[in-house]
Amino acid sequence: MTSYAKPAHVQVRLGRPITDTAQAQAFLDDAEVLIRTRVRDLDARVDADEAFEETVVMVEANAVVRVLRNPEGLRSVTVAVDDGSVTKTRDQTLSAGGLFITDDEWDLLLPGSAAAALSSPVRYVPGWADRVPTGWGRP
Repeated sequence: MTSYAKPAHVQVRLGRPITDTAQAQAFLDDAEVLIRTRVRDLDARVDADEAFEETVVMVEANAVVRVLRNPEGLRSVTVAVDDGSVTKTRDQTLSAGGLFITDDEWDLLLPGSAAAALSSPVRYVPGWADRVPTGWGRP
């Protein structure tokens, strides 16, 4: 399987050269597998909309960048030299170290409003008000 994003896309977003493009490609393939688990018609959507393909490339590449920036999943790193030290702390969501697609990225791939997910469509039924009420409301 070949993912839509390429190691060059990851390299640009990472801001530095990638020494192991085979590893980056493997991560990209894994990211695409994650996407395909929810977006079953991925190829059809990409064929129908060029902008959607750019979104898929962005999501795959950003997922890999998160792994490459923090492969060990470190939350906090302290470097001490003589009597001075510097501590860097990463955001908890970025310090996981694993390959994942964020909720915001899923929203880009599977657009839909939260309100629509928690509601049912209202449909008018002609003559509803004229019917005899039952114990739980009108039929």
